[in-house]
Amino acid sequence: MPEISVVLVEPLYDGNVGFTARVMKNFGFTRLVLVNPCSLGDDAIMRASHARDVLEGARRMTIDEVYREFDFVVAKPLPRGRHPLLRTCEPAPWDLSPREPRRDGVALPAYR
Repeated sequence: MPEISVVLVEPLYDGNVGFTARVMKNFGFTRLVLVNPCSLGDDAIMRASHARDVLEGARRMTIDEVYREFDFVVAKPLPRGRHPLLRTCEPAPWDLSPREPRRDGVALPAYR
């Protein structure tokens, strides 16, 4: 099974990034990707708690790099006009048949 990465696109608050790292670790995910994030400070570290390693290991990428690097990018569509660089997943996630990963697994973007 391919690794799953959680991608935060333009998070506004560092505390939310810390909470995300914490939830990820609670459920066994460790690959966090940040696209154009806010500044990460003490609030992110405090809220990450036991998941500081996930937070500190987060990769910074552009949205174009995310689409180039991952086999599948599964995202909830934004209302029209909110973010011109985000695209929806084709085919739908539930229609995906198992196949050999070509690149770096699956990305699950979340955005503000």
